Amino acid sequence: MELNRDEIESLLEKLPREKVLQFAWRCAVRAFPFLGARGNFDCWEEEKRQGHMYSVIRALDYAAAADAAYAAADAAAAAELASADAAAAEVAVATTAVAAAAAELAYDAYLATAAVAVAVTERIKVIEAIHKDLAALENDIPFSPSPEPAELYGPVWGNFQRALEGENCGYWGRLYTAIFENNLEVDEEALKLRLSVPAEIQAQGAAKVAAYLMALEEKGATNLKEARVVILGEKGAGKTSLARRLLDPEAPMPGKDESTEGVDTDIWKVESEDLRIHVWDFAGHVVTHAAHRFFLSERCLYIIVYDGRTETRNRLEYWLDHVKNYGGDSRVLVVVNKFDDHLPDLRPNTLKDRYPENFKGREDIASFSIQDDAGALKAFRARLVQCVKDSAFWNREVISTNYYQVKRDIEDLFDRTAGANGGQPELICRKKFTGIAQAHGVACDKEEELLSFLHCLGASLWYNQGKLKGYDQLVLNPSWISHAVYRIINWLNTQQRHEIKRTDFMEAFQKESERFPEATHPFIFDLAQHYELAYASGQAENARLLFPHLMREDRPDELPAFDIADSLMLRYKADSPLPPDTVSRFIVRQHTMIHENKVWRYGVVLRNANGCLAQLQEDERNPTLTLKVRGERAAATAFISELRGSLENIFSTYQSKRPDLQYQLDRSGPEEWWSSERDVLAHGRVNRPLVNPNNNEEFSANEAARQYGIRIETLNVARLNLASGPGGRIEDYSTTIHASCGELQQVLSPLIKELEAVGCENPEVLAEFKELEDGLTKVQKLPPEAVRESGLLDKVKRFASQIKDSGSAVVGAMGTVEDGLQKTIKLTNLLGKLHDLYQSVS
Repeated sequence: MELNRDEIESLLEKLPREKVLQFAWRCAVRAFPFLGARGNFDCWEEEKRQGHMYSVIRALDYAAAADAAYAAADAAAAAELASADAAAAEVAVATTAVAAAAAELAYDAYLATAAVAVAVTERIKVIEAIHKDLAALENDIPFSPSPEPAELYGPVWGNFQRALEGENCGYWGRLYTAIFENNLEVDEEALKLRLSVPAEIQAQGAAKVAAYLMALEEKGATNLKEARVVILGEKGAGKTSLARRLLDPEAPMPGKDESTEGVDTDIWKVESEDLRIHVWDFAGHVVTHAAHRFFLSERCLYIIVYDGRTETRNRLEYWLDHVKNYGGDSRVLVVVNKFDDHLPDLRPNTLKDRYPENFKGREDIASFSIQDDAGALKAFRARLVQCVKDSAFWNREVISTNYYQVKRDIEDLFDRTAGANGGQPELICRKKFTGIAQAHGVACDKEEELLSFLHCLGASLWYNQGKLKGYDQLVLNPSWISHAVYRIINWLNTQQRHEIKRTDFMEAFQKESERFPEATHPFIFDLAQHYELAYASGQAENARLLFPHLMREDRPDELPAFDIADSLMLRYKADSPLPPDTVSRFIVRQHTMIHENKVWRYGVVLRNANGCLAQLQEDERNPTLTLKVRGERAAATAFISELRGSLENIFSTYQSKRPDLQYQLDRSGPEEWWSSERDVLAHGRVNRPLVNPNNNEEFSANEAARQYGIRIETLNVARLNLASGPGGRIEDYSTTIHASCGELQQVLSPLIKELEAVGCENPEVLAEFKELEDGLTKVQKLPPEAVRESGLLDKVKRFASQIKDSGSAVVGAMGTVEDGLQKTIKLTNLLGKLHDLYQSVS
């Protein structure tokens, strides 16, 4: 039994959106167990498995929530939920072809079911269930009762449950058992809890989220009712004044010489709303901006304080870019601090177009004197509270009740003794924390989990990895770290230096020696490296920290030459300024290869063990980041691939759009020719040459990929090959016609023999496969350029397009053949890939 794609699409076009979404969700939920059909999730690389798995689960939950909103006749909420987690849905679809969270992807969910099915009988039962779903939707009748999971999936279900247990995700196994046993109906209250998981915990993957939700089930849930407001802007714009008067409208204004050195934090308790707002006031000094990323997140509401007297409009855009990089789609309010009657033209509609998720337009701009306009200040405070109340974070985020009690005890410990005896307990040891946790019933084996959750929420910070592993320091006040970092940065900046010895810490912290005693200096030294602010050089007492962002701006007098003819060159070209710490983080990561001390704020020269030279340099005016490498060609290709990987990893940590990656290709022409990676991949996938616009000469995309070490993946990277034995991965097939036909024939030929041996029930299918085999043999004997003219391409393509009918017959014929199903799966994958390939080149 198969589903006809054309019929499905035709039917879905006639159904209302809510029914299409319902069908998509039911298809995707039914497909999910097949991902664990082998008893593991080895179709994903181990380091990415938790993230991919949670992307699928999260996309399914958002689809379920949108479905529920439609059922409640709340179309606006449904539309918001359907698109709320677009990034997760995109990842899920791209890596598994399962999570059809958007209604239009309903049939893709079925495709995933067909592509990864591992048991003939169970696959047919699932398809029958999908048929019944379609009939119910079309005729507007209740869904048919669903068989028990074990009956519907057979051994697949047990394997799926074991796969989840193996990833410490037994919670999800129990959840999906309940969903199937309830005829694919969702417990809406439980769904709300799953949607309330803080983003920082979601980022850790399925197992951490499962542990978090299990804690909620065991101890009950408490709404956090907290928010973080971050105030940004230039030095002297009025940030500290606003921060103080948010907490107390009658607070005295700061003195002229009073300036935030790092970040000041305080809690604004809005009693009427039972709301706690953590207010973070950041220093405006340019030199500190690169360190902001450690304290900014998507869970914040941002205020940009703008001084219209001295600032240009592009500085406001600079801060909006800053929020976009580190805070994603977080809401931004702008306060124009009025000092006179002059009002700057901020072009709110233009800013709204450029930052649609962050900035809503004129309504998000407030213009008043922070010092003198009490009425406008009151109105702004009320608007700020309303924005917090309207945010999903405040409304939805919950925490296990006993975890919440531990969190409050820690905060109360800090609040209760703040300023007492001239000091604050900003750090406590692990033993002290254990006592607090156990007083609220947290078991010993759950302490690390709780520490991780509190760290993610920013309530207290615990480091247990890398250089920081082994330090017995739990940081109760996150601003302790930011003050320590900024104190060093400002001390160096005042002295116009970029490096500090560990022995200099005493002088740097001289004014705050009680807050940062000598015993904490090794911890701070290693923290700077952990956050990629600096790298260490030297040993023991002579060890130094070097901060690339404080180095001289001008490049060294002499730099190595990189001739176009014998060098590899790539560049990242952006539409707006690059994040200010991009180059400095790269330097920190690669500092062991710095060549002849040629390093400056905007660039570095490297040399690796193979003698290859590399140079990275930022051009702030464009803005562009250019990487050049020279050396023996194979070694140079490996080196530029390694360095590109480091840059890609850095860009992946920013929320803003990644700059366009371009490669210098043909080096013989009179003008530069930079081709985007998108073009190299697109042309390489179909074996088409790139064309130099300067002279119209062709250049092989696959040769470009070889030179730069670019992996050209298949058009269908989402197809899973489960036939490659234990540890099977998503296969990266070559996309040339010859290689594709060769792969297909390697599976097709032995499959035909087995079909003949068992007696295929459908001789027409067997004849088609034999004709296809013959066509593949002829295609491979022709040179690539002659394939299109031969007409064989169309014949092979026609057979490939019949995969649904042929695949069904083969599945039916081979149910009794040992390991025949695995061959069928691989055949199905290859036929689908071949079909897509031929579609793209025809």
